[in-house]
Amino acid sequence: NDTAETTRELWETGVFFLLGLAILLILLIGLYLSRMISRQILEPLTALSQAAAAIRGGNLDVPLTVQTQDELGETCRDFDRMRQELRAARLQQQKYDQNRKELIAGISHDLSTPLTTLKGYASGILDGIADTPDKQHHYIERIYQAACSMEKLTESLFLLSKLDLGHVPFTWEIVSLQRYFADFVEENRAALAERGLIVDFQSDAAPAMARIDRRQFQRVVENLLGNSLKYKREEKAAVEIHLAAAPDAPGTLSLRFIDHGIGVDASELPRIFESFYRTDTARTNVARGSGLGLAIVHRIIQEMQGTIRAEGTPGGGLTICITLPSIEGGLAHEKDSDH
Repeated sequence: NDTAETTRELWETGVFFLLGLAILLILLIGLYLSRMISRQILEPLTALSQAAAAIRGGNLDVPLTVQTQDELGETCRDFDRMRQELRAARLQQQKYDQNRKELIAGISHDLSTPLTTLKGYASGILDGIADTPDKQHHYIERIYQAACSMEKLTESLFLLSKLDLGHVPFTWEIVSLQRYFADFVEENRAALAERGLIVDFQSDAAPAMARIDRRQFQRVVENLLGNSLKYKREEKAAVEIHLAAAPDAPGTLSLRFIDHGIGVDASELPRIFESFYRTDTARTNVARGSGLGLAIVHRIIQEMQGTIRAEGTPGGGLTICITLPSIEGGLAHEKDSDH
């Protein structure tokens, strides 16, 4: 009986021990599961809720960082990508709004100058100030010049708007840029020299085939050369046009317009292709243009799948760097089009 009693007590002790161990294990497992659920579900949900509240309050700068790799973590990462896209869209909208304000201010200012001229000289004629044929001729000539300035401004603005909307038709041709610039310089050298611009063309690429619209590409060249004329240092200015295969971009042609004029501050170089942007921030020298020429050049080069940027010329001046896709085997196509 004593042995049976002892055995029973041992069994009871073992059962209580196992029961206590089981309860302890259940508590530990519960604690582990609660922490895991908190880490994998509750914490991401809390972070997601806080990020949503920040976005609802207009703050798109708070990142949502979740380390879990499950479906909830992927959802949080998708949410943060949406936040980044919204932030980029807001910045783009702010930039658009600022550009629109600058555009309106530029149009208003650059139209007011010739309008004031028109009004002043017309009043002079009406009030009898221009009381001699010479004065009348001078006044009429100034009125005509102001009207021409307004016409040129509106034409440039209309062209820029059409380029932005994609309403400018491009007639594509595969053209040898080496031959194009050789012919252009030969045909226009004397006329440009009379205006004070000495143009030199050098090529390290032959035949340098590219897909361009001749009319719009000529607009690019004329705008860039006209810009060099406006900002030359002396009575005579030199512009070098360099054509080569782009060394850092295979299959691409590099075209550089190098002048030695007054140049542009390094801080302003990234902005000179913006509409109505001029380094003359007070916009006092309207005669030098509205600031639309380089913006038009930028849009045309983009349409030709190229890139354009500006850099300072060593020793002073401005260099416009253009890259265009090179068309392999394009010479045969050009010969066919000539027929």
